[in-house]
Amino acid sequence: MTIQTILCDAIKKLGENKTTTPHLDAELLLCYALEKDIRCPKTEVELLSTSVDRSSTSVFGHRMSIITREHLFTHPEKKLTKFQLANYKKLINKRIKGEPVAYLTNHKQFYGLDFYVNKNVLIPRPETELITHNVERITHNTQHTTCNTQHVTFIDVGTGSGCIIISIIKQIQSQFPISPALPSEAGQANFKFLALDISKPALAVARKNAKIHNVYNKIKFLHGNLLEPVILKSKIFKKRQNPPPNRRGDSDEATFLQGDLLKPLLDKSSIVNCQSSIIITANLPYLTPAQIKNSPSIKYEPKLALSAGSDGLKYYKKLFKQINVMRSTLALLDLSAGLCIPHYAFHVLCEIDQSQTHKIKKILKKEFCEFNLTIKKDLSGKNRLIIIELDNK
Repeated sequence: MTIQTILCDAIKKLGENKTTTPHLDAELLLCYALEKDIRCPKTEVELLSTSVDRSSTSVFGHRMSIITREHLFTHPEKKLTKFQLANYKKLINKRIKGEPVAYLTNHKQFYGLDFYVNKNVLIPRPETELITHNVERITHNTQHTTCNTQHVTFIDVGTGSGCIIISIIKQIQSQFPISPALPSEAGQANFKFLALDISKPALAVARKNAKIHNVYNKIKFLHGNLLEPVILKSKIFKKRQNPPPNRRGDSDEATFLQGDLLKPLLDKSSIVNCQSSIIITANLPYLTPAQIKNSPSIKYEPKLALSAGSDGLKYYKKLFKQINVMRSTLALLDLSAGLCIPHYAFHVLCEIDQSQTHKIKKILKKEFCEFNLTIKKDLSGKNRLIIIELDNK
């Protein structure tokens, strides 16, 4: 069976089962089936790979794909091997049942880059690119208004596949000559990058993507609940579930920490310089149980990355409280150490559902005394991104 014949058959089957993008799905899955077949005859691979445009290649797993959609159109008469045909039919049947193409191919593009994905992480969405685009704008403005001497820490909360933080690094590398995460010199910016997630399997995917894109040594990966790995490393802020009784028989306990004043209370990965800018990105779960139930297209994605309580704002409420703790602790640390008056400029970028706009404004007013709020719309005209500006002066 030829490429043209099998494609037409697959497109028809996908269309009959109400797949929204039958042509694209059929083509991407065939590219993957051909690329995955290591037993494909050498002459056929060479023929299919003729005039490959390396700038448009994709990441399928660890390696770069040499089979592109253009090759399918260029060689429609080529016949598939029995192994290729059987593998392709399995992929089409899984797609008909609703399994996302991204999980079938372990690949998804985001902000012009290719990322490895599996069922442990949320599939990157086009609307989430709003976060990266606005971080790029904020960073550009920050550096140009401070003569390129600003210290900036980027914290990606709920990093998942790592697509946001990795895309940010790639953009910064293209704009600023200094290598991120290296000590700054006079007149140069100093960047730090932290990627946080409560899921260890998700962090494994993020690390894999960082290696694929050659930025692994620029990111500090931390496991924990939202911002806790950054500001609550010390157990002093945590309630003990079953504290051991002391000699008097009660459960009072003193914790002794070694360090300079309040520094033991802060994770070493946090930036503690004066005149610092902290940019927090968060594409946290924001769907309600009802929304998840009414969206069969997301049934294959991890519930941990989707569900967020009855109003969908469970995790953002907790994040904002943690940000307040972080701001207070940073300010207190510098003042107690006799340093200059601290000025930590916080930018917090969060993806939301449009229906949450009014409620999240009320939450922000409750948590922060003073803040500037900007709301960005996605391509469909829906409120999708909130940008919160906070100052510690």
